[in-house]
Amino acid sequence: MIDFHVHLPLDAAKRGASPAEVAQELLSYAGGEGVEVLVLVPVAPYHSNDFAARVAEEGSGRLVALASVVPSPLDSALPELRRAVEDLGLRGLSLHPPLQGFCLRNPQVWHLLRFAGEELGVPVLVHGPPSTVYVRGAAVQAPWLNSPEDYALLPHVAPRTTIVLSDPGGLQGLELFLGLASSRNVYLDTSHGFLRLARARQAPLEHLSGKVLLGTGYPLSGERAGELAAAVRELFGAGAEKVLRGNARELLGLT
Repeated sequence: MIDFHVHLPLDAAKRGASPAEVAQELLSYAGGEGVEVLVLVPVAPYHSNDFAARVAEEGSGRLVALASVVPSPLDSALPELRRAVEDLGLRGLSLHPPLQGFCLRNPQVWHLLRFAGEELGVPVLVHGPPSTVYVRGAAVQAPWLNSPEDYALLPHVAPRTTIVLSDPGGLQGLELFLGLASSRNVYLDTSHGFLRLARARQAPLEHLSGKVLLGTGYPLSGERAGELAAAVRELFGAGAEKVLRGNARELLGLT
């Protein structure tokens, strides 16, 4: 299995954890779940790209890291992303609008998405609308949050960039994400309740086996790869192998 969505601990710097210590924590999780490769998802500014790269280096080939930048100012974001990919060897871009606090309709975000795909040839993981992982309590009204419709723009503003959407946040987000998966450049990962929501909606998924990646959001989500893998095998049938590892290998060029 490949877990396509594993967060670096947000408190790593605060507690003074070294890259080797973080790598060991994550490899312990991988070993317990039977995961072959973890794709590490940093969130700037909580993690630097140098730190993410050093954690990956400690993984003996079992840890692969994405980069992360804050989209604005763009004249800082673009060269930093280029450095992270070309010099540090990071395999994609992680954007987290809820935690990084930016609007998906900002043209600087669109430019960054296009730059990642067209200039650097790497995929972009975009975290979805806030869910109970980020917003505690019932019926939160926050008009400044990105809406599902804002996410619907992404495959159109960056048509040559591969976009992986995660964290649908609820049934409305799930419906939108499932529809967007028909776009040539959109994939989905299973983190933060995707499979639970799909079950509740009784959504057929087998036809999407080529567009979905196993991802847990560990440790923020509380989900683990073993339990999600069982659900993937149930919901995707003969296409489960693509979800569990094949699609991730293809997107990231893993051998």
